[in-house]
Amino acid sequence: MKFVFLELGFFEKYPGLVEVEKKYTRPYSLAIVEIEIEDDMGKKVELKFAIPLRSKISHKYFLSSLNSTNNEIKNNLNGMKGNKGIDYSKAILIIDDKDLSTKENIKISDEEYNNLKKKKHKIKEGMEKYIKAYKKAYKKKHIKANEILCKYSTLQNYHEYIGIK
Repeated sequence: MKFVFLELGFFEKYPGLVEVEKKYTRPYSLAIVEIEIEDDMGKKVELKFAIPLRSKISHKYFLSSLNSTNNEIKNNLNGMKGNKGIDYSKAILIIDDKDLSTKENIKISDEEYNNLKKKKHKIKEGMEKYIKAYKKAYKKKHIKANEILCKYSTLQNYHEYIGIK
């Protein structure tokens, strides 16, 4: 499992990105995941995403970095306490590896690091499922829940890459 930061010039290089979490003084640690999806023509496309590790996540599109049970996670979501983990809704498509910085040490707890390392396959699978859910929601944005999913997702920046015309 590889963890990185974005290079400082990333936001100047891609100024129009919406819903991307920007923290200049204490940037988000990002987990790198490479996935394969089908475009709208049925062709397999490989994409690389940097997915932020966040705390206080209050939606269902994340993977916990802690040893939480499903019931604990569900209770936190219902109580809006939030959770720590990989937040698929704020994933950033990496077009150029030069946009990734590995110069600084990523500081996450040993527990989180080990849990995420064990969940590498789940992270990849979760990102693939999230893209499918987003694409399905995008087709029916008149439904309030779908509108919210699409409005607060970084995937709205990457329609041409994920097969939305």
